[in-house]
Parts: sequence; structure tokens; C-alpha cells
Amino acid sequence: MPTNLDPIGFWSYTTSDDVASRGDLSHLRRLLRDDLQRLVGREPDVRIFQDASAIPKGADWEERINEALDTASFIIPILTPAFLQSEWCCKEVLRFRELEKALGRNNLIFPFHLTDTDHLDPANPREVRDKTVHELLQSRQMLDFRPLELEDPNQRPVLRKLRELSESIYHALRWRRPSNNQGAAVGTPVPSGSPGPPGTPKPGWASAAGSDAFGTWADITVPGMRGPAVTQRLRLIPPGRFQMGSPANEPGRYRWEGPRHHVTIDRGFWLFDTPCTQALWEAVMSENPSRFKSPTRPVETVSFEDVRPFLTLLNARVPGLNLTLPSEAQWEYACRAGSEAATYAGPIVILDTHDAPVLDDIAWYGGNSGVGFELNIGYDSSGWPGKQHPHMRAGSHPTKTKKPNSWGLFDMLGNVWEWCEDHWHDTYQDASADGSARSSGRAVWRVIRGGSWLNDARFVRSACRNGFAPHIRVADVGFRCARVH
Repeated sequence: MPTNLDPIGFWSYTTSDDVASRGDLSHLRRLLRDDLQRLVGREPDVRIFQDASAIPKGADWEERINEALDTASFIIPILTPAFLQSEWCCKEVLRFRELEKALGRNNLIFPFHLTDTDHLDPANPREVRDKTVHELLQSRQMLDFRPLELEDPNQRPVLRKLRELSESIYHALRWRRPSNNQGAAVGTPVPSGSPGPPGTPKPGWASAAGSDAFGTWADITVPGMRGPAVTQRLRLIPPGRFQMGSPANEPGRYRWEGPRHHVTIDRGFWLFDTPCTQALWEAVMSENPSRFKSPTRPVETVSFEDVRPFLTLLNARVPGLNLTLPSEAQWEYACRAGSEAATYAGPIVILDTHDAPVLDDIAWYGGNSGVGFELNIGYDSSGWPGKQHPHMRAGSHPTKTKKPNSWGLFDMLGNVWEWCEDHWHDTYQDASADGSARSSGRAVWRVIRGGSWLNDARFVRSACRNGFAPHIRVADVGFRCARVH
């Protein structure tokens, strides 16, 4: 669910009710969307998902509905006898309720009564499929359309009711999730393996799926070529809009982080919750090129060109997975997780070359990467200036040993740089506004993001970017995978 509660709605209804009303329900959705857009203004774009118009022919409708629910910021159940008797409609309400609770909210479900349901017996499962759903909807303030009978959705009483509904939604969505004093969205941490709501549907490519306080997750399990199977978690990143790049006054800023510009991520996408680990690389490639060898550390010393065959083989092993590298816009959007500060933990104050206190809890970087480093093959860090903590030898660390951002992503900053799909450009001039990767640029250089265990503090910011030749292999560059529609 978007942390900033952008106006993304879900129209929960039965097709039979829409047919019986000769399409008036679909027309109501369009009228409501237009009225809500007038209240919001020109930006952001208001969307209200309706399966009939939003799911292409041949697509997996259940997967698309679940993705729409998981990225919605409000839901509108159209209450009728058919709705209360529909197993799927009840699932939609319960799934969204779990997401609403994760935000600590109880005002993002907006039922309206289309036809009378007072005669239904909640104790009779043939009349009300799920008593919990009935009680939940009855507990919310409803908009009552029953007296209007919807003979013409464009009549004034109907439009007045819709305005009442759009104003209620607008005022609810103006609330922002609490943030800490440093400017990052706050989530309630949960253990990485916590299950989601019972019965959470999973994508066809996943071995497990669920929802928690960070949002929706799905796991893939890859049989090892020589060893045990390896499980990797992906997080569903919600659609939204953000400012890409850094402001002119951000400490440590480089000129190629501008001009700052708006980017709209139109559709949600999946992203590894960690950099690709050595265990996963070995399960797919049967070898490990990394300098700092251990299964839970990020794989490194892999070039952009090395990642291509890895993706091809992994996608062949897990049908329907279709992994790629993220674009750098998708990467920065996911890294920020709703924050406009220099890091997802808040603004950065750089006290010395390798000393920015905000990084200590979230990133392995030059200021702390020698702390607790246990391998014999560490990099000599004795001469690094201005370190936050004293250390003599440094290197990468196991993933998930620092705090994640509010979307449940670990090591987005520090540990290893991450390859992105884009060709390198020295500026964002003429960059696309839709978050897609730029396919031409300076020679064949590719973008890397996030900074690493080797770097000064200024490199470990959400907006920092760099470029490498695609054949380069170094011990502080790895990658994480995305599944983009």
C-alpha cells in the first residue's frame, strides 16, 4: 500500500450487479474518479481499479486483482445481496482490511449500499458468505444509494451522493503516515519470515506469499545445482510518483544527480528484498566469483555482462518469473520508499569522509564496514580517513544485518553497488518521466546505484549514481533483480 496514500482506489463489485444495472456501476466508477480528480487537482493522477477495464484479455486475473488490492489506498465495496454472497468479493474486503490494519487505519473502506440487504440473515452462509465481512461493512459509515434506484447515474441526487463520497475519500487520503524526525516513513518492523494473512493468494511463480507490516511479499525457491534449495524474497513495490535526483543543497551531492524531476511509476513491480546472495548465484551458476565468500553475503565481482546469463538461467528454472534488472528510476523509487530525504532513514550530515551517523543503522559503508568483519581476506582499511568507527580490515557483510527501509528492502544503501538496466548519462536532461530505463547513452556504460562497503559517506545516498563499463568486475559491485510487468 502506498505510504503516502496517493489516490489509488479499488472498485469491489460483482459483474452480475453491473450487468443488471446495464453498466451503471461502471459509469458510477468513472464519475467518481472524475469528481475525486477535481478535488485533488491535476496531480497526482487518480486511479480507481475495475477488473473489467483494467485486466487485459489473457492475463492472470487473480494475480492482477491481488496486485491491485495490495497497491490500493482505499476500497469501495458495492453492497448488494450478490456482493455478500460472493466468495471473491469477501476475499477482496478481507485482504484490504489486513493492509488497512498494517497502516494503523480504520477509515479507508468506503462501502455504499446499492440495493437492500437488510433482509439477509448473517448467520445463514447461503445468504451471507462471510459473517466477518458483513459485520465489518456494517461497522463503517455507509453511503446509501438505495433510495435513488440509479435510473440515471447522471441525475443530480446521484451526483450529489458521489460528491459526498469523493469528499470523504479525499479527506481520508490527506492524512499522512507518521514519520520520524529525520523524514523517513515509519513502518512497524516484523521478522522477515512472518506469514501474511491466512489464505493470501500467491503468484504462479512463487513458492509462498503473504503480507506484513511492510507490504506484500512473495518467495521464490530455486533448487541448488550442487547444494540445497535457496529461497529469495521479493517485495511488491506500489505505484506512485516521486522526485528523482537530489536538491542542490543536499550534502555530498554530485552535479550528475540532476536536474531533479518528477517520475511516475505507473504500475507496481516486484524487487528482491536483498542484493542477490552468493547462495542464489551458486544455485543457478554452480560457481562463485566473489572475493568475500559466504552464502548470505551479496554476490560481487560480477559484471553487468555476467548478470545476463544468470537471469536467463534463473528465469528458465522458475516458469513465469521473468526477472530483469530494475531501471535506475525504479531503483531510486524503491530505495526512497516514500522519503524525500537523502537516505531512507532521514537527512544526511557528513561529519568526515567516512562518517555520517545516519548511515550506521542502515548501511555497511566505509565508516563501519570493518566492524565485526570476520573473514581473512579483508581489504586494508587502516589508512581510511575520518572513519565513524575504528577498523583495520573491511569488506562486505551478510545481507539483512542492517535495518530495512519502510517497504522491507535491505541493503539498498551500502554493502555493494547494484547494477541497473540503464545506460549512463551525465545528466537527467531528457530522462523519461515514466521510470523506464534509458537504452542509449555514454558509450556502453551502465548505471550502478547505492554505494558500498568501500565508499565515502557521500556515495551512500538515495540519489547518488555512478557508471561502470559493463565488463568491469570489482569486489564492491553486485545487483538485485526486479520483476516488472
